Amino acid sequence: MTTVLAAVLALAAGASAKAPELVSASWLGTGGDDLLEDVAIDVSTDPPTILVAGMLAEPVEMLAGAKAVTLGKAHAPSPYGCGFVARLSHDGRKVLAVTQLAAGVGQITTVVVGGGGVYVGGYATAGLEPVLPAGGFMPRYPADTPTAPFTPREHTERSNPQPDKSKVGVPFVLRLSADLSRVEAGTYLEGRHTIWHVPRPLDESKWQPTGIGILADGSVVVAHDGGPIVPPPAGQKPGAFNFYRCPDHLSRLSADLKKRLWKIDMYAVPVDPDRAAIALKEPWTFDSLGNTRTLRLRTGPGDAVYLAGWAASRTTKEPWWAPFLRRFDVDGKMTWEAYTFDPTSGRDARLNGLVSDAAIRSVAVDAQGQVLVATIGDGGNSVLRQDPRDYTRPVEGLRGNVHSFRGRTLFWGTVARLDATSRKFLGGDQIAGFGERGLVAAWAEDVAPVLGKDGAGRSVAVGRHGAGFRFTDDAWRKSDAGAFVRVYERDYRLAFSTSLPDAELVTVAAGPDGRCVAVGVARSDKCAVKDPAIAKHAGRRDGYVVVFDP
Repeated sequence: MTTVLAAVLALAAGASAKAPELVSASWLGTGGDDLLEDVAIDVSTDPPTILVAGMLAEPVEMLAGAKAVTLGKAHAPSPYGCGFVARLSHDGRKVLAVTQLAAGVGQITTVVVGGGGVYVGGYATAGLEPVLPAGGFMPRYPADTPTAPFTPREHTERSNPQPDKSKVGVPFVLRLSADLSRVEAGTYLEGRHTIWHVPRPLDESKWQPTGIGILADGSVVVAHDGGPIVPPPAGQKPGAFNFYRCPDHLSRLSADLKKRLWKIDMYAVPVDPDRAAIALKEPWTFDSLGNTRTLRLRTGPGDAVYLAGWAASRTTKEPWWAPFLRRFDVDGKMTWEAYTFDPTSGRDARLNGLVSDAAIRSVAVDAQGQVLVATIGDGGNSVLRQDPRDYTRPVEGLRGNVHSFRGRTLFWGTVARLDATSRKFLGGDQIAGFGERGLVAAWAEDVAPVLGKDGAGRSVAVGRHGAGFRFTDDAWRKSDAGAFVRVYERDYRLAFSTSLPDAELVTVAAGPDGRCVAVGVARSDKCAVKDPAIAKHAGRRDGYVVVFDP
């Protein structure tokens, strides 16, 4: 077949393909500020149902006609509203069940289905203790560790953000019954919810989850936040060590959450100690330099565990958001890293000038076991344009032409596919808007493979966009600011692109029949709605659920 004929056939196939269908789009919230952070599709029901997790501003007796089950009693003081999880119908048009934590008990960031139950996780105060069944691995709220707040000035745009000033919670995991009505198991875990200022879009007071994955034997892997710093000994002031040697944690727990099989501390990123000492202007004897921020945990074939995120690190000259993507095996051994580089390396001891801040926003695994990633960067001199195994080599096969950064703070991103064994870059697309004065911010928050017989290697990305963003002719909506939904062919040709105005989408899940569900926040009554579970925009910010067939 000639190249020209192949191109014509590809265009014809694209023209005849059915446009993605918006099944439903709905608000989900109270009269206050609400948000949805995670979504899962439960294939144990027929048809599959949708589970969403997030936080309500206030407790509810009913939510869209479903009576709420409340766990625990109100707890104060607390920075949290009411963490909740809800089950929705296959089309997202009806709420079937709701379970909420009592006011102030905690925030639910994650929901995962497996082993005949529903696992949720997040951050909780001591108010969760009465909810935990006997025998959990860590049934008591750990004692607060008094620490002097500390963030190097180079890593904040404000005065010292004092992350411990407001009482925050610690990581937790609960196993709920399939109908969400009972707590079958639960535990706290080490760490502390990190709240400190970073510029948008990585607002970690909301978006650093307690990540959960279910392995083949039913055991549970959990990524839990190590906190803002390593607490110094009593009476001592924190310094560089306490910040730059602060890990997150990865634990493997039994299915009943009563035993821990292993735990590792996740330090990021690798560094040459001698060059790090030059950067810090003080001795440094460790092989890592960074304050770890794990943004997503996903599992893949063979019980592979993928972690995506970034670390607050630095080169020899400046602070740097250092990206990382890591894969672990069932025993907690790290088997590879991608987009993970020593910030003090290169001919200039600063990555050959590739010092634009960067993060791996999300990771997913497709039906062939290949790795999908969403990355986010600030500026064009970025390792995100380079080979994920070697930043000194330009990557091949990355579509798009993002340019004209001109020294501004401007978040952009990529979506890409990597080989799960070699980490080879297999294809991708750069994401940004284009306005009269140059680039306009846009990035993907999450990615998912399109499953089912019509998937054929396609993938879905959801994220945020501003003006000048590219939409396809069959878009549901077009606007200058909001959330986007995109569908990509296997080679990252853009098959579909639409706006959902005045919304933020942060997570997307795909079902075995191809149906996808994305969740986030609706900022006004201008958001697109279709057959909503709740007919009225209730508060300033509501949760937002979008169901579509790509």
